[in-house]
Amino acid sequence: LWRNPAAKPVHASGSLACNGAAELCAKRVDEVVYPGSHNAMSNPRVAGWMFPHQQQTMVRQLEGGIRALLFDVHYGYPAAKGVKTEMQGEVLTEKVKQAIGVEGFQAALRIRNRLTGAEAGTRNLYLCHGLCELGAYELTPALVEIHDFLVANPDEVLLLIVEDYVSPRDLAAAFESSGLRDFVYEGGSAPWPRLGDLIRSGRRVIVFLESGREGVPWLRPAFQEIRETPYTFRTAQDFRCSPNRGGDAGSLFLLNHWIETT
Repeated sequence: LWRNPAAKPVHASGSLACNGAAELCAKRVDEVVYPGSHNAMSNPRVAGWMFPHQQQTMVRQLEGGIRALLFDVHYGYPAAKGVKTEMQGEVLTEKVKQAIGVEGFQAALRIRNRLTGAEAGTRNLYLCHGLCELGAYELTPALVEIHDFLVANPDEVLLLIVEDYVSPRDLAAAFESSGLRDFVYEGGSAPWPRLGDLIRSGRRVIVFLESGREGVPWLRPAFQEIRETPYTFRTAQDFRCSPNRGGDAGSLFLLNHWIETT
């Protein structure tokens, strides 16, 4: 069935199956479980992506039932081979050093020109994990794919949690140009709306920024709304629910449950 992307979905029968179940329509956002994927953008379907965390693209994850996508956005420059990360930001530099160590970071900088060649274009927003040299693709086309998934699936509510190394204004512009902005919820969280109300309104994507930077009201400070568990477990026996980012005050609970093997 073809749907006009510019048209609001119409439910001829008047019935909804909110995130797959009619009984969820009367539940608030904070009363529903959303299967999520961390580093959702990282997958082997992207040519040249090293050390992927997921097996499928973000859209395939959505088609498989994922309803919360956590992904990273960086500034980068297209190069002769791949993408070069903009390394101007101190926060990014320190985070990469923590992830791969000072020596690893210095080695990455030494070899980046040999890997990618000279810059061949203007700065853009990319989905990367730490270093775009290890794999990257443009943000806006990926947001278009999420938009198209929502058009084709009018009863679904999504959460997007962005680990952001770009300005809120630039990120918002990508949402605008992709069309995904039209689906973004702008209302309050005290209390959260019901899923059925979000779906009927057409505003059924809730977007969070991990940095919490201000400037765009609908890009919500993640850890004012979300509390989470630690995420550095080495074995299954290490899993625990002690407070991590967000403390214990957020109305949404993010349960991290993967084994860290790097």
